[in-house]
Amino acid sequence: MSRESSAARAFLPGVLITTDVYPPLCGGSGWSAHALALTLRDHGHRVRVLELDAGASGHDHRLYEGVSIDRLGIRRQRRSPLRRLGGHDYAFRAVRDRVGQMLRQEPELRIVHGQHLHSGPGAIAAALANGRAAVLTLRDYWPVCLHGTTWWGGGKCAGCTRVNLSGCMQEVFGLPAAAAHALRPWARRRLATRAGDVSRAHRVLAVSETLRERLRAGGLTVPIDVVPNIIDPERSANAATAAIDAAPGLPRPFLLAAGKLAAAKGFDALLEELAAVKQALPLVVAGAGPAKRRLEEQARELGLETRFVGWIDGGAVLRLMRDAEAVILPSLWEEPLARVLLEAMSVGTPVISWPVGSSREVIDDGVNGWIVSAAGDLGRVLSELRAAGTRSRVAAASAATVRRRFAPAAVYPQLMAVYEAAMRDAGDV
Repeated sequence: MSRESSAARAFLPGVLITTDVYPPLCGGSGWSAHALALTLRDHGHRVRVLELDAGASGHDHRLYEGVSIDRLGIRRQRRSPLRRLGGHDYAFRAVRDRVGQMLRQEPELRIVHGQHLHSGPGAIAAALANGRAAVLTLRDYWPVCLHGTTWWGGGKCAGCTRVNLSGCMQEVFGLPAAAAHALRPWARRRLATRAGDVSRAHRVLAVSETLRERLRAGGLTVPIDVVPNIIDPERSANAATAAIDAAPGLPRPFLLAAGKLAAAKGFDALLEELAAVKQALPLVVAGAGPAKRRLEEQARELGLETRFVGWIDGGAVLRLMRDAEAVILPSLWEEPLARVLLEAMSVGTPVISWPVGSSREVIDDGVNGWIVSAAGDLGRVLSELRAAGTRSRVAAASAATVRRRFAPAAVYPQLMAVYEAAMRDAGDV
């Protein structure tokens, strides 16, 4: 490396990313944090990651694809009733203290970028206490919703009204009615604390306009910038090529649906729709969750050719996406920015989505994918998909959308503008 490029690199701020989960054993939010780390590293930043481990105590270190990860065990805090009933999340103090130690040991880490509910607020507090820039990315609705989805009772939640708050705690947390009623003041205090923690960050990001607007509707008043998740098309293609086939022997073509097998993801509605349109393509379902057995029984009862392949790692999912005729996202809740959607598009596979959440921001119906009503026109879209030339045309437009809006080259300048503003606000210029 030349002296000039070495000097230029020295001016790039080091970044500490804090995250609840991290690859390889995680869902989309963890892979988004990893994509952020790789993008920063590839642009010359020093990058460290603090990952929480709810099943362990103490801390250790590991490397994943060249990224240095400090893993903090929070099992003791997670099991403490006093911590769980406090105003702050149970991991707050542990994260604050560990991030503070890391910042004092590594002064070149000038930006702390929190990613999630458990790892974000404590990291913000540590950054402020140590004179560093604090940036927070919101990937779901946790500042305005106890469980982060704004969805319960089989539909969209209208907000934390007296009735909704009790009903939510009964349904989501399994509390009896009397306990849910008694804990309403705690729930309101917890939400107020979360909003206060968010407000202290120098810059707050949302991954989509949908998320930003719904957070505002939920009462979050802090300024929020929209910076999307990063998807690297070249990395997606390489991972898909290198992965093993997670569904060998499956007749081609097939449809794919992937995600957590839970009510809000809408897999039961998808099975009903596929049965109603009597389409001939088999369905592969990748994911695990509490609804798995019920969905398997539903598919058998409906006579659908369906393969449930369980939870599989990121590369295998990408291969399934690449090989699928289309990827369907039948979510019922307002998806902030579904990584499944973007990853499928990145490997050149058409996507079909229910009209909820940020899918409407990403998909231009009939151009780079399809938006279908949960009650209606899936059959029409599947017929259109099989028309000569349609799949290749839509697939090309899908891949072009990812390159233009979500690839590292598109998102990195947005991140740098946010980081520079945060550093100015922190007095670190």
